[in-house]
Amino acid sequence: MVKKDHTVSFDGLVLQIPFCKKYPCIADRQVDVRQYRDGHLEIAYRGAILAVFSQEAIRRLLNTRSVQKNMKNGCLSETGLLTKSLGT
Repeated sequence: MVKKDHTVSFDGLVLQIPFCKKYPCIADRQVDVRQYRDGHLEIAYRGAILAVFSQEAIRRLLNTRSVQKNMKNGCLSETGLLTKSLGT
Protein backbone atom coordinates (compact mmCIF):
# COMPACT_ATOMS: atom_id res chain seq x y z
CA MET A 1 0.00 0.00 0.00
CA VAL A 2 1.39 3.39 -1.02
CA LYS A 3 1.57 5.94 1.78
CA LYS A 4 0.46 9.54 1.38
CA ASP A 5 4.05 10.67 0.78
CA HIS A 6 4.27 8.24 -2.16
CA THR A 7 6.54 5.79 -0.40
CA VAL A 8 6.16 2.05 -0.10
CA SER A 9 7.83 -0.26 2.40
CA PHE A 10 9.47 -3.42 1.12
CA ASP A 11 11.67 -5.83 3.04
CA GLY A 12 12.60 -3.19 5.62
CA LEU A 13 13.28 -0.44 3.07
CA VAL A 14 11.29 2.70 2.38
CA LEU A 15 11.16 3.28 -1.38
CA GLN A 16 10.13 6.65 -2.83
CA ILE A 17 7.95 6.53 -5.93
CA PRO A 18 8.74 9.48 -8.24
CA PHE A 19 6.00 11.63 -9.78
CA CYS A 20 4.34 10.13 -12.85
CA LYS A 21 2.07 12.15 -15.16
CA LYS A 22 -0.05 9.10 -15.93
CA TYR A 23 -0.70 8.40 -12.21
CA PRO A 24 -0.15 11.67 -10.34
CA CYS A 25 -1.69 10.44 -7.09
CA ILE A 26 -1.36 6.80 -6.10
CA ALA A 27 -1.58 7.24 -2.33
CA ASP A 28 -3.54 4.43 -0.67
CA ARG A 29 -3.23 2.23 -3.77
CA GLN A 30 -1.71 -1.24 -4.10
CA VAL A 31 1.46 -1.47 -6.18
CA ASP A 32 3.59 -4.42 -7.18
CA VAL A 33 7.20 -4.49 -5.98
CA ARG A 34 9.14 -6.90 -8.17
CA GLN A 35 12.49 -8.23 -7.06
CA TYR A 36 14.73 -9.74 -9.74
CA ARG A 37 17.55 -12.27 -9.50
CA ASP A 38 20.18 -9.65 -10.32
CA GLY A 39 19.02 -7.72 -7.25
CA HIS A 40 17.18 -4.78 -8.77
CA LEU A 41 13.63 -3.81 -7.82
CA GLU A 42 10.78 -2.39 -9.87
CA ILE A 43 7.61 -0.75 -8.61
CA ALA A 44 4.65 -1.18 -10.94
CA TYR A 45 1.07 0.06 -10.88
CA ARG A 46 -1.56 -1.21 -13.31
CA GLY A 47 1.17 -2.69 -15.49
CA ALA A 48 3.20 0.54 -15.74
CA ILE A 49 6.69 0.59 -14.23
CA LEU A 50 6.89 3.64 -11.98
CA ALA A 51 10.39 3.21 -10.51
CA VAL A 52 13.49 1.05 -10.84
CA PHE A 53 16.01 0.63 -8.04
CA SER A 54 19.41 -0.76 -9.03
CA GLN A 55 21.23 -3.28 -6.88
CA GLU A 56 23.74 -0.58 -5.92
CA ALA A 57 20.96 1.84 -4.93
CA ILE A 58 19.44 -0.82 -2.69
CA ARG A 59 22.84 -1.49 -1.14
CA ARG A 60 23.21 2.24 -0.37
CA LEU A 61 19.75 2.27 1.20
CA LEU A 62 20.69 -0.68 3.38
CA ASN A 63 23.89 1.07 4.45
CA THR A 64 22.03 4.25 5.40
CA ARG A 65 19.25 2.40 7.22
CA SER A 66 21.01 2.43 10.60
CA VAL A 67 21.56 6.19 10.32
CA GLN A 68 17.98 6.76 9.21
CA LYS A 69 16.55 5.04 12.29
CA ASN A 70 17.61 8.12 14.24
CA MET A 71 15.60 10.49 12.04
CA LYS A 72 12.35 11.79 13.49
CA ASN A 73 10.19 11.21 10.39
CA GLY A 74 11.66 7.80 9.51
CA CYS A 75 12.04 8.64 5.81
CA LEU A 76 15.17 7.76 3.88
CA SER A 77 16.76 10.99 2.74
CA GLU A 78 18.59 9.50 -0.25
CA THR A 79 15.59 7.67 -1.70
CA GLY A 80 14.74 10.29 -4.31
CA LEU A 81 18.31 10.21 -5.61
CA LEU A 82 18.24 6.49 -6.05
CA THR A 83 15.15 6.09 -8.21
CA LYS A 84 14.89 6.12 -11.95
CA SER A 85 11.53 7.31 -13.16
CA LEU A 86 10.11 5.55 -16.21
CA GLY A 87 7.19 6.49 -18.39
CA THR A 88 6.78 9.99 -17.07
